[in-house]
Amino acid sequence: MSLMLSDQDTYTEISHRLLIGILDRIKDEVYDMLMCRQISKELYDYFNVESPQIPHIKALPKMHKGIFPPPLRPIVDGEGWATQNISIFLEKSLRPIMNQIPTILRDSYQLLEMLDNLDVELIPGVHMLITLDIQSLFTCIPNDQGIQSVRELLQFYPEISRNKNILICQLLDMVLSNNVFFFFKPYLFTEVGCCHGHTLR
Repeated sequence: MSLMLSDQDTYTEISHRLLIGILDRIKDEVYDMLMCRQISKELYDYFNVESPQIPHIKALPKMHKGIFPPPLRPIVDGEGWATQNISIFLEKSLRPIMNQIPTILRDSYQLLEMLDNLDVELIPGVHMLITLDIQSLFTCIPNDQGIQSVRELLQFYPEISRNKNILICQLLDMVLSNNVFFFFKPYLFTEVGCCHGHTLR
């Protein structure tokens, strides 16, 4: 775990003072959204977490990889963190759209069902099923590129107004730019993306 978290391109150790600065910034940005009438008072109250809890990181071994020692899958439980409710709002706003995209799989069972329902007879030696694995998917997508992709995608959905598109992208930036967790003594900041186990995925 320590070796994985020593990747300075992905994780940065921060002081308690910087942690307080991050918490203050989140509160200020949510308040600014209320003052600019981007969000209602009800949504402001929901987003505003009074006593944020610093998430802890843990790891599950990827036993299926067949490597010893097995690589670890980092999981951060973001319950109680300052952006948790914002993440829940984003997940509920974006999930119906994500579910409409045919190239996004819900899970492995959906893939098996799709393969089972193929109208094409698969001929050994002619057809081949190819898979790929992305190392550290959750922390390898640059934040600005991920947000830009969502911004462009939402333009195709008339039920998402221009103002809601702007709000969703601002909230995404707030969540992705303020990923903090605790590992023994130091606080760590995720430079890119979010950790596995995050409400927003």
